[in-house]
Amino acid sequence: MSSTKRHLSVPHQSYRNKQKKKLCPGCGESFVPRYFETHKLKNFQENKWLCEKSSKNDSRDTVSAQVLDDLESTDSNEPLGLHRRDGDFTLAEEGGDQPGEDDSPTDDLMTKSTLLFQWLYSRRRRPCGELLLKVVKLSDGSKCLYPFKTYCYKSIEQSLEQLLRVPDFQRKCEKWRERRHETGMMTDVFGGKIWKEFHLSDKNNFLKSEKNYGIMLNLDWFQPYEHVRYFVGVMYAVVLNLPREERFKLKNVILLGIIPDIGGEPPVQSFVAPLVDELKVAWERGFELCSYESPEIKLT
Repeated sequence: MSSTKRHLSVPHQSYRNKQKKKLCPGCGESFVPRYFETHKLKNFQENKWLCEKSSKNDSRDTVSAQVLDDLESTDSNEPLGLHRRDGDFTLAEEGGDQPGEDDSPTDDLMTKSTLLFQWLYSRRRRPCGELLLKVVKLSDGSKCLYPFKTYCYKSIEQSLEQLLRVPDFQRKCEKWRERRHETGMMTDVFGGKIWKEFHLSDKNNFLKSEKNYGIMLNLDWFQPYEHVRYFVGVMYAVVLNLPREERFKLKNVILLGIIPDIGGEPPVQSFVAPLVDELKVAWERGFELCSYESPEIKLT
C-alpha cells in the first residue's frame, strides 16, 4: 500500500484554506479565527460593521504589513527597536523563518511595539511574526489588547532621586574620601585604576568630584517557581560611592528592569538600551535632582 502523500488540486486547496477562516460581514475579507477577533474589536461598534474596505494590515495574513513595509522601504535605514506601551515595553522574539499563516500578526497595534534584536544585516532580515498582543475580555464585557510579554523598566534618574532623598545617603557616598589608604594594597574599588583615572579631556577626575556617582550594573537570572521551568532576568545597579558594607543592602540597590522568560538567555543589548540613553544624558549634561539636603531646588 503506497504511503505517498496525496497532493490536492489548487481549487481544492483554496477551498480548504477558506474553510479555516472566518468571513467578515462588513468588508467581506477572510481572517484566521484568532485574528478575526482583533479585526472585530477594531471595526465592530454599536452593533455595526465600520469596515467597508479592509486595510492592508488586516488582509495580509502571511506577515505583518507594517513591519514588512518598514523593512522594504528604501527611505528607512533605521532598525526596529523597543517602543513603549503604557510605560513598559512589549517584546517579540526574533525568528529567521518566514512566519506561517497562523503565526502572523494582522493588527496594526500588534506590530508597532516590536523588539527585534540589533543585527548588522538588518535590511536582509525578515519579520519574525511574533504575536505581541492578545484580546482579553473584561468583566464588563468589553475587550482590550494585552501584551503576552512585557519588559518592565524603571528610570535610573527617578531611582537616584529617591536614594538622594534618604537622610545621610549623600554623606555616606562621600565617606570614601576619609578612608585610610596603604601603599600597594587595594581593599576596595576606590584603590583601582579606573576609579582614579576615569575621565575625559573636559571631565578630569570625574569620580573624585563631589555629587558624581559611579554605577555598577548587574544582571542575574533566577527561577522563581520550584516545579516550573521559567527563568526571569533582573537588571539592577549599585552605587559604588557607598561604603562596601552599605553598597549591596536591599534599600540601596536600584532595580532597573525585569526580563520575562523568552525560552533562553537573550542578548542584553536591547534591554540595556533605555539605560544607555539615560546615562548618555547624565554624562552630557547631568541629572537635575532634588535631595535630602536640597528638597525643593534641583541640583545637577
